[in-house]
Amino acid sequence: MGENQVNEIVELVHRALGDAARASAGPLIISMIVGLVVGFMQAATSIQDNTTSTVLKIACVGFFLFVFFQFVSGPVLELARDCFAKIGTVSNA
Repeated sequence: MGENQVNEIVELVHRALGDAARASAGPLIISMIVGLVVGFMQAATSIQDNTTSTVLKIACVGFFLFVFFQFVSGPVLELARDCFAKIGTVSNA
């Protein structure tokens, strides 16, 4: 394997990690904010039900992904296309 091939693989891995971090940042932030708000509301009202927090988080993350799926999935799909396009150039066969 030549140095150029190694550099291409390192570049693809670097892009994959960056895209994964950017794609998961939105749902994680939404889930964290909803969890904090629900936690404060549960503490204020003395309601200690775990399903309330979980159901609201799932609903908010689902809504976020429904609205912003195009922006979240775009870079990931572009990376997948690049990976499949470079399979022939990086492989030894």
